[in-house]
Order: sequence, then C-alpha cells, then structure tokens
Amino acid sequence: MKFIEDYSKKEGFRKVCLYTGKNMKKTRKFYEKIGYKLINEFPGYYGYPTGNTTAVLYCKKIKK
Repeated sequence: MKFIEDYSKKEGFRKVCLYTGKNMKKTRKFYEKIGYKLINEFPGYYGYPTGNTTAVLYCKKIKK
C-alpha cells in the first residue's frame, strides 16, 4: 500500500480508492488502520449467486 500511495502522490493524485468484499473483516480492518475510510457499499457487485456478493469502497486522501 505504501508503494501505491507514494506513486499516487508522485503522480499528483489527491486520493487512492479501492474495493474489497464486505465480509473480508481482517482486510477491512487493515485498510481502516492505515487511514482508509468507508465510502459506500455495493450489494450484488460481484454477481455471485451466494457468498460474498457485496463490495465496499474505501478511499484515502493523499497528503502533498
């Protein structure tokens, strides 16, 4: 994540956004711990008939 954030900063981006599965609790906790904020949920995003079908969007502002 540091590489992506550093690259984004170098290229002049103002934020980094990513998707993950709603039920991926450890992954979501990791993103939150490093400063990503939950923006929205997208039910049925993955199109699977069962299981993890909801995606969540996280974003983090990149400091200049």
